[in-house]
Amino acid sequence: MLAWSWFMLWATSFPAASSWLGYMRDPLLIAFFGVNLPQAVLGNGVLGMLIDAPGAVKGTVASAAVWLLWYGVIRIWEWRRAAHAGAALPHITP
Repeated sequence: MLAWSWFMLWATSFPAASSWLGYMRDPLLIAFFGVNLPQAVLGNGVLGMLIDAPGAVKGTVASAAVWLLWYGVIRIWEWRRAAHAGAALPHITP
């Protein structure tokens, strides 16, 4: 997801860098923000607070924020899945 975030940043910063990018940028942006909506909202809020910071600081903080948010989403998903996994399977003893 972090690589996709960096790719979308590049794609929106340099839209004329590739001929196919002109056709695919909008569907890619829709898919990206559809999958990353909570992370995009919070990430843009963090970037808004760092509006006057250098580009390297913004990139580092945004990358860390996206990574941490996805890490949290995956950990919660695994925790819920583990909590409900025992109830879904019957216990069969031979």
